[in-house]
Amino acid sequence: MADITPARAAAFWGGAADQIERGDRTLWCALDSATGTLLGTVQLITGLPDNQPHRGDVAKLMVSPSARRRGIAGQLMAVLEDHARETGLRTLVLDTVTGSPADTLYRQRGWIEVGAVPDYALFPDGSPCSTTFFYKAL
Repeated sequence: MADITPARAAAFWGGAADQIERGDRTLWCALDSATGTLLGTVQLITGLPDNQPHRGDVAKLMVSPSARRRGIAGQLMAVLEDHARETGLRTLVLDTVTGSPADTLYRQRGWIEVGAVPDYALFPDGSPCSTTFFYKAL
Protein backbone atom coordinates (compact mmCIF):
# COMPACT_ATOMS: atom_id res chain seq x y z
CA MET A 1 0.00 0.00 0.00
CA ALA A 2 1.18 3.51 -0.74
CA ASP A 3 0.93 4.55 2.90
CA ILE A 4 2.60 1.48 4.43
CA THR A 5 4.93 2.30 7.29
CA PRO A 6 8.30 0.64 7.79
CA ALA A 7 6.93 -0.91 11.00
CA ARG A 8 3.99 -2.53 9.18
CA ALA A 9 6.25 -3.82 6.40
CA ALA A 10 8.66 -5.25 8.98
CA ALA A 11 5.77 -6.91 10.82
CA PHE A 12 4.54 -8.56 7.59
CA TRP A 13 7.97 -9.82 6.57
CA GLY A 14 8.75 -10.88 10.13
CA GLY A 15 5.57 -12.98 10.17
CA ALA A 16 6.49 -14.47 6.80
CA ALA A 17 9.97 -15.30 8.13
CA ASP A 18 8.41 -17.06 11.12
CA GLN A 19 6.24 -19.16 8.77
CA ILE A 20 9.28 -20.01 6.63
CA GLU A 21 11.18 -21.13 9.72
CA ARG A 22 8.24 -23.38 10.74
CA GLY A 23 8.04 -24.85 7.22
CA ASP A 24 4.59 -23.35 6.57
CA ARG A 25 5.79 -21.05 3.78
CA THR A 26 8.53 -21.21 1.13
CA LEU A 27 10.02 -18.13 -0.50
CA TRP A 28 11.93 -17.96 -3.78
CA CYS A 29 13.92 -14.95 -4.92
CA ALA A 30 15.24 -14.00 -8.34
CA LEU A 31 18.54 -12.17 -8.13
CA ASP A 32 20.56 -10.37 -10.76
CA SER A 33 23.59 -12.64 -11.26
CA ALA A 34 25.96 -9.71 -11.78
CA THR A 35 24.90 -7.42 -8.95
CA GLY A 36 22.96 -9.61 -6.53
CA THR A 37 20.06 -7.17 -6.77
CA LEU A 38 16.67 -8.61 -5.86
CA LEU A 39 14.52 -8.75 -9.01
CA GLY A 40 11.47 -10.66 -7.79
CA THR A 41 9.93 -13.05 -5.29
CA VAL A 42 7.11 -15.56 -4.96
CA GLN A 43 5.83 -17.54 -1.99
CA LEU A 44 4.07 -20.86 -1.47
CA ILE A 45 2.01 -21.18 1.69
CA THR A 46 1.53 -24.77 2.86
CA GLY A 47 0.71 -24.24 6.53
CA LEU A 48 -2.98 -24.87 5.93
CA PRO A 49 -5.72 -26.66 7.93
CA ASP A 50 -5.53 -30.42 8.44
CA ASN A 51 -8.13 -31.08 5.73
CA GLN A 52 -5.92 -29.40 3.08
CA PRO A 53 -2.49 -31.09 3.19
CA HIS A 54 -2.63 -31.57 -0.60
CA ARG A 55 -3.01 -27.85 -1.39
CA GLY A 56 -0.83 -24.75 -1.49
CA ASP A 57 -1.57 -21.04 -1.76
CA VAL A 58 0.60 -18.94 -4.07
CA ALA A 59 1.26 -15.48 -2.65
CA LYS A 60 3.17 -12.29 -3.31
CA LEU A 61 4.50 -12.83 -6.81
CA MET A 62 6.34 -9.54 -7.18
CA VAL A 63 8.83 -8.38 -9.80
CA SER A 64 10.66 -5.07 -9.60
CA PRO A 65 9.30 -2.59 -12.16
CA SER A 66 12.78 -2.27 -13.65
CA ALA A 67 12.95 -6.04 -14.20
CA ARG A 68 9.52 -6.67 -15.72
CA ARG A 69 8.88 -8.18 -19.15
CA ARG A 70 12.04 -10.33 -18.91
CA GLY A 71 10.37 -13.64 -17.99
CA ILE A 72 11.24 -13.47 -14.29
CA ALA A 73 7.65 -13.97 -13.08
CA GLY A 74 7.27 -17.03 -15.30
CA GLN A 75 10.56 -18.47 -14.06
CA LEU A 76 9.56 -17.94 -10.43
CA MET A 77 6.21 -19.63 -11.04
CA ALA A 78 7.89 -22.56 -12.81
CA VAL A 79 10.19 -23.15 -9.84
CA LEU A 80 7.27 -22.89 -7.40
CA GLU A 81 5.10 -25.29 -9.42
CA ASP A 82 7.95 -27.81 -9.77
CA HIS A 83 8.60 -27.69 -6.03
CA ALA A 84 4.89 -28.15 -5.29
CA ARG A 85 4.78 -31.25 -7.52
CA GLU A 86 7.97 -32.67 -5.99
CA THR A 87 6.58 -32.27 -2.47
CA GLY A 88 3.30 -34.01 -3.33
CA LEU A 89 0.93 -31.09 -3.59
CA ARG A 90 -1.92 -31.67 -6.02
CA THR A 91 -3.74 -28.33 -6.09
CA LEU A 92 -2.52 -24.74 -6.07
CA VAL A 93 -4.68 -21.64 -5.70
CA LEU A 94 -4.03 -17.92 -6.03
CA ASP A 95 -5.74 -14.61 -6.62
CA THR A 96 -4.73 -11.52 -8.56
CA VAL A 97 -6.09 -8.21 -9.79
CA THR A 98 -8.58 -8.87 -12.58
CA GLY A 99 -7.17 -7.94 -15.98
CA SER A 100 -3.65 -7.32 -14.66
CA PRO A 101 -0.45 -8.53 -16.34
CA ALA A 102 -0.34 -11.26 -13.66
CA ASP A 103 -3.85 -12.35 -14.68
CA THR A 104 -2.53 -12.85 -18.22
CA LEU A 105 0.58 -14.67 -17.00
CA TYR A 106 -1.43 -17.20 -14.97
CA ARG A 107 -3.74 -17.93 -17.90
CA GLN A 108 -0.74 -18.47 -20.18
CA ARG A 109 0.72 -20.91 -17.63
CA GLY A 110 -2.45 -23.03 -17.64
CA TRP A 111 -4.15 -21.76 -14.50
CA ILE A 112 -7.94 -22.08 -14.50
CA GLU A 113 -10.15 -19.12 -13.56
CA VAL A 114 -12.65 -19.84 -10.79
CA GLY A 115 -14.26 -16.40 -10.81
CA ALA A 116 -13.90 -12.76 -9.89
CA VAL A 117 -15.01 -10.89 -6.78
CA PRO A 118 -15.62 -7.15 -7.24
CA ASP A 119 -13.98 -4.83 -4.70
CA TYR A 120 -12.18 -7.78 -3.05
CA ALA A 121 -8.89 -5.96 -2.56
CA LEU A 122 -7.40 -2.49 -2.78
CA PHE A 123 -4.93 -0.91 -5.17
CA PRO A 124 -1.92 0.76 -3.50
CA ASP A 125 -3.78 4.10 -3.60
CA GLY A 126 -6.62 2.59 -1.55
CA SER A 127 -9.18 2.35 -4.36
CA PRO A 128 -11.01 -0.99 -4.67
CA CYS A 129 -10.20 -3.56 -7.33
CA SER A 130 -11.74 -6.76 -8.60
CA THR A 131 -9.83 -9.95 -7.83
CA THR A 132 -9.84 -13.10 -9.95
CA PHE A 133 -9.26 -16.48 -8.28
CA PHE A 134 -7.40 -19.27 -10.09
CA TYR A 135 -6.41 -22.87 -9.42
CA LYS A 136 -4.00 -25.31 -11.01
CA ALA A 137 -4.16 -29.08 -10.68
CA LEU A 138 -0.65 -30.56 -10.64
